Amino acid sequence: MASRNPVTVTGNLAADPERFTTAGGRSGVRGTVVENIGYKPRNGGEYVETDPVFWPFTVWDEGLAENVAASLSKGARVTVTGRYTNNVWTGDDGVKRSRLELTADEVAASLRFATATLVRQGRSIDAPPPLDEPPF
Repeated sequence: MASRNPVTVTGNLAADPERFTTAGGRSGVRGTVVENIGYKPRNGGEYVETDPVFWPFTVWDEGLAENVAASLSKGARVTVTGRYTNNVWTGDDGVKRSRLELTADEVAASLRFATATLVRQGRSIDAPPPLDEPPF
């Protein structure tokens, strides 16, 4: 699904992606990207580490969720593109809570520090048929 205001985050997975199923029977995958930000001062000083930023994300697309869970693990460098979603719920204690997270449209393994072998999966029934001609 295309997003009007796409957000892209690159970093390392904080843990293995976690499969889940909602009470309504919808399944997906959750994960967290850790972005380690640092900088080297212009005056040539030592590299300065800053606090890491944690970006929780959820994958709802069934095919993408399966591939993420099967292909990626803790520490893998990834790029996640999607849109921000503010999830609001009431906890078991009756307190209303909220959490800002990224609803992922795409999750990709980074090849900056790794190699990959791609295995193409079959198309789902809902996928549009391939174009016979280029779309231009």
